Amino acid sequence: MTQPPHDEPTASSPEELCEQIEGTRRELGATVQVLADRTDVGSRAREKAAEAVRRLPQPVRDNRGAVIAAAAALLVAGVLVRRKSK
Repeated sequence: MTQPPHDEPTASSPEELCEQIEGTRRELGATVQVLADRTDVGSRAREKAAEAVRRLPQPVRDNRGAVIAAAAALLVAGVLVRRKSK
């Protein structure tokens, strides 16, 4: 979003200015929420694990303990590989 020069009015009335402020607050709140969601590693890991389980064939899904252990091992391996590459 671009900002107009400071010497030009951005609103024709105080009410319009209040509406602009509220709109900016909503946009900022949404942006902060998106950033917070991206940094929530635990939730992202759970989502990835759940997606991996959904892709497995039914006989494998029936043995959830083994699937959870394998998913956790893959997650840990991925984190370790990513840390080493930095």
